[in-house]
Amino acid sequence: MIKTTGGVNRVVLAGVIGQRGAEVVFQSAGNAVASFTLVLQEPGKNAQLFLLYVPVETFGKGAENVGELLPGQAALVDGNLRWRAGADGKNGGLVVTAWAWDVRALVLMPEKESVNA
Repeated sequence: MIKTTGGVNRVVLAGVIGQRGAEVVFQSAGNAVASFTLVLQEPGKNAQLFLLYVPVETFGKGAENVGELLPGQAALVDGNLRWRAGADGKNGGLVVTAWAWDVRALVLMPEKESVNA
């Protein structure tokens, strides 16, 4: 039996905001909570591309800023992973969610064209 005393739960994800964009809700105390799906691309065999959909939640001032991100916009998420109750009832009603303490828009620079001499 392997005993563990803890670990590191930190995740940094780069992807694009999902089709539905971000939903920002203000709680009764005035705190903002935002949720969205981050879509990650993973290369597979034979140049096949796989998509991974990661639910993300954030809170506070960061959540207010997330509301400005548009669907398809590149974003960087810094946070940790948590179990949340799932609406679909699968996996025992739990889903893994990225809980972000920082979400930033990414500005992607176009690739420079190579010059053949």
